Amino acid sequence: MPKYVVPWTGILLSLFLTACFIGLHPFGSVNPAFDIIGVGAWVDVLIAQGEWYRLFSHALLHGFTLHLLVNLALLVWLGLATESNLGRLRFLVIFFLGAVVSTVGMLFSEHHILVGASGGLYALLGVYVYLRWTRPIGYVEYFPNSAVKLVLGLLAVEIVFTAQSKNIAVAVHTAGFFSGLT
Repeated sequence: MPKYVVPWTGILLSLFLTACFIGLHPFGSVNPAFDIIGVGAWVDVLIAQGEWYRLFSHALLHGFTLHLLVNLALLVWLGLATESNLGRLRFLVIFFLGAVVSTVGMLFSEHHILVGASGGLYALLGVYVYLRWTRPIGYVEYFPNSAVKLVLGLLAVEIVFTAQSKNIAVAVHTAGFFSGLT
């Protein structure tokens, strides 16, 4: 079993995402979509016009409080589960590459605007599943064996929740997960 390492990268990234959210949503207000677009949401037309920074910046933005909280919880959990094996730099690279690569899923989506860290988180989740599959139990994490069942349960809930909401880009989550498996 590896030595326990505090997932500082996941924690600091969570704090940064929270700071971005608070800066855009002062005192819990929800700004209209045009504000989110103005500060860096993934928008297919604007990317086609050369605004390439949106390939990264969308991962730092969240539309509402619950969206942010779910992503933060998953980020900290994935940090605990994988950061000690991946290392801090690789953890960040996988997160941001997953965020970029997962936007390929937008080609198969009816959505034209994207915000959220889900693509990067699903890439980390894909890495987690890969590590669990290829390494001895107990080597990858400090959670009991039931953690894999928990992840599968979360994925099932995500699929059901996603199927009932037209504002969630399922293809982005799927592309992020498979990018983490490779």
